[in-house]
Amino acid sequence: MAGDRYYSSPRWSGEITDCSMPMTFDTYSNCSYNCAYCFSSYQRGIGGAKESYLSKSVRAVSVEAVKRIFQHPESSQFGEYIKQKKVMQWGGLSDQFDEFERSRGVTLELLRFFREIEYPICFSTKAAWWTSDERYIDAFRDYKWFNVKFSIITLDADKSKAVERGCPSPLERLAAMERAAKFVGGGVTLRLRPFIIGITNPSFKDLIRAAHNAGATAVSTEFFCMEQRSPRGTNECYPIISQACGFDVVGFYKRNSYSSGYLRLNRNIKRPYIDEMQALSNELGMR
Repeated sequence: MAGDRYYSSPRWSGEITDCSMPMTFDTYSNCSYNCAYCFSSYQRGIGGAKESYLSKSVRAVSVEAVKRIFQHPESSQFGEYIKQKKVMQWGGLSDQFDEFERSRGVTLELLRFFREIEYPICFSTKAAWWTSDERYIDAFRDYKWFNVKFSIITLDADKSKAVERGCPSPLERLAAMERAAKFVGGGVTLRLRPFIIGITNPSFKDLIRAAHNAGATAVSTEFFCMEQRSPRGTNECYPIISQACGFDVVGFYKRNSYSSGYLRLNRNIKRPYIDEMQALSNELGMR
């Protein structure tokens, strides 16, 4: 019964072999945002869970169950990782500060707990409202083991609105980053991912500069990967991305990927952008 009522988290990342933070955590089983590039939606929008996911049915974690895992780590598969206080990634499949959180507040309750036990966490979010809420500000204020990554992929408001449906605008997220930089003890990061050629590259240098001016001390990036085996991606999401890019993104990935099924662009395509990002980050003194 409890398993049906509550969402189970944390979990090990599917990319555990090359992920620096393989233990990921989500407060909710669903996300109030509807981003066309969301790899989580490609996985969750199929099979028996499809109806619940697409209808935005949502479950939260059990706060007490999560507390037990961290208070008695020997009782879970995450035991050794937790005992060593390895950094946990919060926001792997959903956004912990989205509209579900605004109405339910489960993340806030757990924030206070993780601060109390001094556990190091790296957050990923597109939400802005919480950076003006004194309850969340107090939970973060001057606590050096919390770092927040704000996901922004473009400065183009129209392209963002098309592919990041339901999310705050890029400028709203930059404003949130600037506010957060003043109270998040572990600093703020520009999470420039997924980098989508045709959407990100026209403005990515200006975006990095804007993030730097907003207080970001680091840049994280990863190029969009295309899951060809997802009916939702093929039928609904990739046409939206193609329209925003101005070209057939499916054909582009097929031509410029060495793999099949899960398509990653080849390194020759990505290298010039990475080199430019590295040079600019060095120039600005960002990691």
